[in-house]
Amino acid sequence: MNSTNIQGIIGIFVVFLFIILIGIFIALQLFLSNRKSSQPGLVLPILCFVLSFVTVWGFEKHMAGSGGTITRILRGLLIFLISNIPTLSLACIYYGYRQRKKKDNNEII
Repeated sequence: MNSTNIQGIIGIFVVFLFIILIGIFIALQLFLSNRKSSQPGLVLPILCFVLSFVTVWGFEKHMAGSGGTITRILRGLLIFLISNIPTLSLACIYYGYRQRKKKDNNEII
């Protein structure tokens, strides 16, 4: 086996592992959103939101001194928006489940 084949196998493994982790986070969000109390379902979206600030801070610290002020602001905004895609996804799952739960409770009454 040459190094190209090994790198390809490792790449496939990493993608597979990433997909499994995404599935675990979605399953956990579905479980937490389906709880009786509304607070557990907000844990993962809030955690992702906080981590998006850490991502922007870390990236800007790493890229310190590169680009002008406008470039740094736009880059930070773009990184913030991209890093909040998981926040938006998890929040949509949460609000979808909560709305469905409200609808089901109203139909029972």
